[in-house]
Amino acid sequence: MEYFALGCVNTIEDPKKLPRGYCMLNLETSVGSQKSTQALNAPSQLKNWLITRKVTTQFFNSLFLTVAISISTAAADSKVEPAPNGLTLPEGYKDWRVIASSHRTDNNTLRIIIGNDTAIEAARNGEVNPWPDGTILGKLVWKDRQDDNWEKATVPGQFVHAEFMFKKPRQFKETGGWGYARWLGLAQKPYGKDATFSQECYGCHQPVKGRDYVFTTPAKIP
Repeated sequence: MEYFALGCVNTIEDPKKLPRGYCMLNLETSVGSQKSTQALNAPSQLKNWLITRKVTTQFFNSLFLTVAISISTAAADSKVEPAPNGLTLPEGYKDWRVIASSHRTDNNTLRIIIGNDTAIEAARNGEVNPWPDGTILGKLVWKDRQDDNWEKATVPGQFVHAEFMFKKPRQFKETGGWGYARWLGLAQKPYGKDATFSQECYGCHQPVKGRDYVFTTPAKIP
C-alpha cells in the first residue's frame, strides 16, 4: 500500500509509523471507491483525511505546479495599486479571451480587446448595445513596430498600457454606466491624479454614445 505524505510518495507497511501531523492520502489501486476515513496518529486539532483513489506522482506534481502559478499570478496582480477612482486591476485578465483587435494610425499603436466571461457571451450573442451589467472590457496597447525577421509584418513593440471599462450602471451613473481605469507600462502604474480622470475617458467616448459608449465591434469568427 502507498501513502502520499507532504509531497512525496512513500511505500510503507504501517501508516501509523509516519511522523505526527503528516497528511496522508490512501493510494490503493481501487479506483473510484470511497472508504471510511479517519485521522491516523495526528494532532487532535488537525483533520487528516484518508482519500481512496488511484493517483500518480505526476498528477500531484502538476497539481502543485498549477496551484503555485495561480497563487503567484494572483499575488502579482494584487500588488498593483488601484486606480484613483478605486477600481482595481481585474484578477486573471491576462487569461481573458479576445473580442477584437485594432490598429490606430494616429499614434501607431496595436490594440487587443479582451473581455470577461460576461463580455464574451454578449459579444458572441450580438447583445452589445447595450452591453450587459457586469461586463468588463479590456484593451492591451503596444507601440507598433516592423518585425526584424519579416519586414512586411507590423507587430507589438513597447507595451503602453492596459485599460478597462467596467459596466456598473448604478455605480457610474455620471459616466454613462461605465467605470474607467488604466494602468501604464509594464510597471502598471495607475493613470490619473484623482478620480476626476474618468471624465476625460467619458468625454473621449461621447462619439459612440449610441453604441453604449464602446468603440469596439466584436470580430466575427466561424
